[in-house]
Amino acid sequence: MLDIDHFKKVNDSLGHAMGDRVLRAIANILHTELRGTDFNARYGGEEFVIVFPETTAEEATAACDKLRTLIALHPWPRLSRNLSVTVSFGVSSLEHPEQTEAQLLASADRALYAAKKAGRNQVREALKGGDSRRASVS
Repeated sequence: MLDIDHFKKVNDSLGHAMGDRVLRAIANILHTELRGTDFNARYGGEEFVIVFPETTAEEATAACDKLRTLIALHPWPRLSRNLSVTVSFGVSSLEHPEQTEAQLLASADRALYAAKKAGRNQVREALKGGDSRRASVS
């Protein structure tokens, strides 16, 4: 799962039209950078979900960290002079075949909020038992 850091501030200070442009720019980065076998969708307000089939947790975490970096380095000031955008990621992987999609999403969501609580602009990987570990930080 990916969540745009401080997105409410973008909408509140620059307007919802600018917020929409940020969402579209991130969607475009995801579309451009993900493999043809990967799936991504907007999951809620400023959240996206990405599915990496046949990918290890380590590979998914590395892909998310690359996306995090690309989003942070995107030329946001072209949209608005003082705009900068970062994102946080929570990564989870199937631990056993009986695991449901809801459990997988809940695990990714917990890891995502651990990333946000730890300072944002980072990737956190969910561990068994509900904990998470820092996978990257800038």
